[in-house]
Amino acid sequence: MIVGSMISTNVGVVSQSGFTIITAVLTLHSCGFALGYFISRAFGLSDKICRTNSIEVGMQSSALAAVLAKVHFPQDPMIVAPCVLSACTHATLGSLLAGYWNVTAKD
Repeated sequence: MIVGSMISTNVGVVSQSGFTIITAVLTLHSCGFALGYFISRAFGLSDKICRTNSIEVGMQSSALAAVLAKVHFPQDPMIVAPCVLSACTHATLGSLLAGYWNVTAKD
């Protein structure tokens, strides 16, 4: 609900931000998922815990960041665009990754 509200009120800003912000957001969350998994693996944790940590690290609260950006920087609506795109991206990537692991996990 919060993400939908932020997108609808900032659709112009989001559409103008383009490829650069989308690439940065995809990189941020992809690295979060990967680092969460591989650092957990480096500590010798079970695969189930590694997958859980990956999801936890990759899916941080972008909606909260969007609300805070809007409250503290109301004069520049462009500040909210990365947060809004980030919320959609981490939800999509996290769902795809969880679905993949659900099908391929052995435990």
